[in-house]
Amino acid sequence: MAAGVGFLLAIVGAYRYGTPVVAGFVADHLPPAIVETLSEGTLQALDSQVLGPSALPAARQSELVAAFSRLRLPGRAAGQQYRIVFRSSAELGANAMALPSGTIVVTDGLVTLAGDDREIMAVLAHEAGHVDHRHGLRSIVQGSLVSWLFAWVAGDAGSLLATAPAALLQAKYSRDLEREADDYAADALRANDISVAHLASFLDRLDAAIDKSSIAGATLPYLSTHPATQERLDRLRSQ
Repeated sequence: MAAGVGFLLAIVGAYRYGTPVVAGFVADHLPPAIVETLSEGTLQALDSQVLGPSALPAARQSELVAAFSRLRLPGRAAGQQYRIVFRSSAELGANAMALPSGTIVVTDGLVTLAGDDREIMAVLAHEAGHVDHRHGLRSIVQGSLVSWLFAWVAGDAGSLLATAPAALLQAKYSRDLEREADDYAADALRANDISVAHLASFLDRLDAAIDKSSIAGATLPYLSTHPATQERLDRLRSQ
């Protein structure tokens, strides 16, 4: 009996702790073409559901893109190619999300809410942290690990790519992943002589501006993880 219970606990432990490790390995080694196709499919889904054309002047968009391009980013993202795209969204308000390929979607509402451009750079650094740590890919791979493992071995995701955008949009970052992206952003900000307080200030303002109940019930989970908890704010302000 004891041996049987021990075996069962071993299986549960292997699934709980082994799956994230394997998912991370697969996410790190997916062919770039698969990552790009997944990301473009997700952006198309967002454009058809909750995003519209940006009303920001082209000069303002270019100004922010140029400012982000000057940031020195740590980790793998130092060589990552990024594409910043601006969209409007009455439903999402002030928001940003990073797709696995490095495309970062920024809403007009976020630009309007920010106190200054340093806060916007802080948010973009946070999103770069999600890209650097492969959070989006890890989330969807972990949800269907066996299928993605075969896709990685074969180098062809095939039919998985048809459903992957929906899976990504239904994923929700854990507090641990948000903290990991926060820490990445803090390192990036310090490397560029920008106070980490700018990220905390923006998150605090965002937290006050957003109706959390409407986010939880009316929008996609992938976009509902950014409202700050007091713990996140305290951690950022202590750095």
